[in-house]
Amino acid sequence: MILYDKFYNILGINDIALGILGFDSFEVFMRECKSLDAMVYRHTKENDATSIFESIIKSNKRQRVITLKRKDGRTISVLAQICDVYMLSNEEIYELRLLITDENKTQEEIKQAQNSLRLPNLLAQDTKALAPSAAFEKFDEAWLKKEMFLLDLSSEELLSYLSDFIQNAQKSEIRLQNAMLSNDKVTINKIAKKLEKVALNFHLTPLAKTYESIQNAGQYQYQELIKLSRYYLSNLSALINKEN
Repeated sequence: MILYDKFYNILGINDIALGILGFDSFEVFMRECKSLDAMVYRHTKENDATSIFESIIKSNKRQRVITLKRKDGRTISVLAQICDVYMLSNEEIYELRLLITDENKTQEEIKQAQNSLRLPNLLAQDTKALAPSAAFEKFDEAWLKKEMFLLDLSSEELLSYLSDFIQNAQKSEIRLQNAMLSNDKVTINKIAKKLEKVALNFHLTPLAKTYESIQNAGQYQYQELIKLSRYYLSNLSALINKEN
């Protein structure tokens, strides 16, 4: 999240938003950008005083899908949502949430992903591998309705964003499995941490916990954790197909 005052100036930012934007610290972000305007791809101000934040907060739904150019030059599409923050001092504060919808890979990353597809997967595609005990949590219609309320999205919008997340997660897990085969902890943790943050944005708590566990796991635990993440992604995909 990014916090704004009543004059639409940035007050603070959390580590998840910094990671999405590609910055290591709030100080560097403020020194290099000062606002999101410098990072929004093809943003045209209606007039000199209208920032991207102001244009979103004055829109009917107070949300918009925008494309950002990260610090490293890559572009990423996010759902930008604005919520009111209520303070004991009655000060007017706003929260801007950034939810990842899709990330455009650089040509080098696409090449790496294509090469990864030629390597063996950690798990075979097997229906038994995708069916842990019934004791595991499931994403169902009740969860979907709650998510629509929390994110203030229509069913169609939420299902579309979740479908994008599943596709991106499945692609990332291919790279994750290849890193697991060589026990490359740096790459494993980098991919799993990113997946964990996006899962948390969508309140996919059990899936986020699985990605968190991967970051702390030993090599002998990888297979079961990948099996578990596949289970949750498969369960989420089945829910989306049912709703569509």
